[in-house]
Amino acid sequence: MANIGEVVTALKAGKHARRAGWNGKRMHIYMEESRHLARRTAMERREEPYLVLFTAAQTHQPGWNASTPDLLSDDWEILEPHETDYPREASSKSAMDPVWDKVDAAGKYHNSNPQDLDSSCGD
Repeated sequence: MANIGEVVTALKAGKHARRAGWNGKRMHIYMEESRHLARRTAMERREEPYLVLFTAAQTHQPGWNASTPDLLSDDWEILEPHETDYPREASSKSAMDPVWDKVDAAGKYHNSNPQDLDSSCGD
């Protein structure tokens, strides 16, 4: 078992984590790295790393924030990414969703859709 400080260190190292009390099948959190997104304008948008919750509904919910009980708990479990064994794409897709189907040697997923220019943001 681990505390939140150990969990943050593990997330930064590419591991996943979950609370022992979370009852949803395969629920866990992981960190997505920052990335540069091309836009239709000359500007680029850089995102900072963020936490993602893999939910009981088997979807990825970006922007997870710890509650006070999460911060004070010592019942965290640290997992290797292969221990969570989930598909990287959410069950519902739109035409604007990127296709995360290319995996590099480090196990990172990449968008293989060259048409995926971030048009969801205003200029």
